Amino acid sequence: MKTPVIITCDSGCDLLPDLKKQYDVPVAHMYIRIGDDEYVDGVSITPDEIYQIYEEKGILPKTSAIPVPEYLDFFRHWTERGYAVIHIALSSEISCTCQNAVLAASELENVTVLDSLSLSCGGGLLVEKAYRLREEGLGAEEIAEEIRRTIALSRTQFIVSDLTFLAKGGRCSTVAALGANILRIKPEVIMNNGSLSVGRKFRGSEYHCYEHFIRQSLLEVSGTYAGGTAVVYHAGIDEALFAPLVDMAESTGLFEKVYTARAGSLISSHCGRHTVGFSYQPK
Repeated sequence: MKTPVIITCDSGCDLLPDLKKQYDVPVAHMYIRIGDDEYVDGVSITPDEIYQIYEEKGILPKTSAIPVPEYLDFFRHWTERGYAVIHIALSSEISCTCQNAVLAASELENVTVLDSLSLSCGGGLLVEKAYRLREEGLGAEEIAEEIRRTIALSRTQFIVSDLTFLAKGGRCSTVAALGANILRIKPEVIMNNGSLSVGRKFRGSEYHCYEHFIRQSLLEVSGTYAGGTAVVYHAGIDEALFAPLVDMAESTGLFEKVYTARAGSLISSHCGRHTVGFSYQPK
């Protein structure tokens, strides 16, 4: 009898709304600290509440990893019920959550931790694919191998229109952020082998930069891949700005499916509301 498979993730991998509706995906939750208060990501605080606290009190959030003992309990819940666990983790290059999951998995049987080398909806796309593979009847080892191949070919990038959160969170200097904001420069941030690097720099109005970012992202995909799945997502921008960006991706005919999503607390905490992302994985 084939061992049943459960696919899990941490809250740094933002799940797609369609996946949430179809499956009750087990999620290990990271932590958000604001001042002296600690919250459970996605459980006791939302991105909009993070923004509200900042607007009212000027306090920026900090994120923290899931400790090893919590991962042990999280995985044991499934292994003791006879499941093989495939856990998709936030990139090891930007958080020690993945390393903690690996340490916990080393003390158990039938737990495989996959480093997504991504974040937010890039990880969410991988979770979605893993569930599709499970539905096709693949076992744990086959699913893990296919997801590893997909990780190597996937893309995740996003554009940050307002650098306030990045600057105050220590991820770029206040002087650089001030200069960029005055010049109306919006940087693209690219996941490169799991690390964050600055890509193109867009200039102009907020929507013009979002539109240019999505258009350039689509051009890159059209020149390399076709037929996979994509997700266009945001961290809290107005729907009137977001909807045309989704239409742009859908109208290309490049993808079998274009998902939309709202980014969770990780990107929201570090990049702020004025952020738009694009993630793609091959067929």
